[in-house]
Amino acid sequence: MVEPGVSVIICCFNSSRRIVATLTCLKQQIVRNDINWEIVLVDNACTDDTVAIAKTLLNGQQISFTIVSQPIPGLSYAREKGIACAKYNFLLFCDDDNWLSDHYIEQVFELMNSNSEIAALGGLGSPVFETVPPKAIKEAPGPYAVGPQLGAEGYLPARVTLYGAATTYRREALATIQNKGFKFYLTGRLGGKLMTGEDRELGAVLSLAGFRQYYSDRLTFAHFIPKERLTKRYYNGLLLGACYSFPVLLAYSVLLEEKFSNRKKIKSSFFWSFLSYQFLRIKNLLAIRDVKKLSLELRTWFLSSCELVKNRSIYKNIISETRARNYYA
Repeated sequence: MVEPGVSVIICCFNSSRRIVATLTCLKQQIVRNDINWEIVLVDNACTDDTVAIAKTLLNGQQISFTIVSQPIPGLSYAREKGIACAKYNFLLFCDDDNWLSDHYIEQVFELMNSNSEIAALGGLGSPVFETVPPKAIKEAPGPYAVGPQLGAEGYLPARVTLYGAATTYRREALATIQNKGFKFYLTGRLGGKLMTGEDRELGAVLSLAGFRQYYSDRLTFAHFIPKERLTKRYYNGLLLGACYSFPVLLAYSVLLEEKFSNRKKIKSSFFWSFLSYQFLRIKNLLAIRDVKKLSLELRTWFLSSCELVKNRSIYKNIISETRARNYYA
């Protein structure tokens, strides 16, 4: 029987410049004495002194912590390692640049422990820019996993998923989908390569399995964004990573539509999905008046379409495999 409590899992790849502030916020957590919690730091193929810095900060503190190694690059692999080594039933994925508010862990425990229907719990992230960001990023910081995830506190609609930053998962829910054979198609960050969407993939599968996701704007955290991540090149890299993920996320979107739509029959063939996507993007593009935004949207449309055609076998596999795993039961 897994003990009740919160395991804060931090997956690190060369995090030495970011980890001090993140761990300092965790050291300042105000948590009731009857709530168990721990820190599990996963060394995901670091080549810097992240581990040494973490040990210096945490040694001698009245905080239970474990440092484990996952040499296989990839955020999903690191999180799986963290889950395997965690002691408690609520698994909080805190990124190495997430600064949790003082009562975050306590509030997570109270919300998850008082409502067994919550399988995933997300909060409200606010960006903290190291330098003044370009106008485009300031106006649309969504790719950095910040901002409200719902209009007000409550359960997300079944076809909506949480972003992964500072999100907490119920261990039993993750074990259920794992026992049905779930494996990530999307690995998340691969070293310095910007791959995205693994959080959306996990949320989609939880919804397909009948689990519910909850958003609370009482759970607040800051998302530190260093200056090197505020360049046009990095921002475009995030968008490009989303294009790589598109075939996978489109497949799950079709499956969610199939399960939760009031329509009697959803066409899920690759050909039909490809045509539907093209129609939707063209419709959206015609409404854009800003030239720079239009240029960016045209580029992502082209890249997403190319990835979808190139990886159509992945799309088809997800559709067939997910149905075979009987998530709908």
